[in-house]
Amino acid sequence: MAERIPNIRERRLVTEIKKARNAVGQTLIDVNKGLGWSISMLSRIETHKRRISVTELAELLDYYEVRGDRREQLLSLARSQRETGWWDSYAGALSTELTNYLSLEAESCGLEGYDAMIFHGLLQTAEYAERVIRSGLMSLAPNQEITRRVEVRSNRQELLTRDDPFSLWAVIDESVLTRAIGGSDIMRAQLAHVAEIAKRPNVTIQVLRTRSEGHPGLTGTFSIMKFPGRFDTDVVYLENMTGSLYAEDESHVHRYNLAFNQLRAIAIGPEESAELILDRAMRP
Repeated sequence: MAERIPNIRERRLVTEIKKARNAVGQTLIDVNKGLGWSISMLSRIETHKRRISVTELAELLDYYEVRGDRREQLLSLARSQRETGWWDSYAGALSTELTNYLSLEAESCGLEGYDAMIFHGLLQTAEYAERVIRSGLMSLAPNQEITRRVEVRSNRQELLTRDDPFSLWAVIDESVLTRAIGGSDIMRAQLAHVAEIAKRPNVTIQVLRTRSEGHPGLTGTFSIMKFPGRFDTDVVYLENMTGSLYAEDESHVHRYNLAFNQLRAIAIGPEESAELILDRAMRP
């Protein structure tokens, strides 16, 4: 079973709990002696393996002498830890890895990433998504599961039209435009769809020409989920055939941000990219 990934509220809490403990010079052993909480329990809280209750957090904040607005903000976060999202209606039907990702993506304010093989899920038509998902599962899943995954992928795209629009900046390898997923009709519709989405003010799409020399994207596709809050850090998402990886270490995230900045610097601009995509869409 995939390891549970904490939602952004839990991540904020744990980050601030660790900061508060360090600020008063306490170790887990010290807290164990001071509060009588087991070291195992404290460790599980700080490693996201156990949610902390509002009552427990209040006691811990008292011990760490966290007061005022900061205390109230953290208690508010604790109360909202269990808020559910639209994906919870698919409980039991989706993998833990996928629901973990959907939770993080929905909590983020935007995404920046490089796509080397296919269009990002937030840019896919239902027909294109169905062919991508079917190919990825290698006919090992029933049609019902594929249909459900396509529906989930379509629901995710509401991020781009919500009241506080999600910001998407995608650098796409030129080969994605010519990889005939599902045949010419599906690809033409997909390309036209991407060109239309690119008109939105919260969406930026650039194409990295195949004639570009060596660049950081040669190591593969990656996404950087952006979190603007004072207590938040960006999260890098990497996916492969057998699972996924989340990178949150500041040095790792920094390297991926540098890589993305380099990729968008050498890719052609948004207007030229849109023209290129439309040109491909109109070809027979």
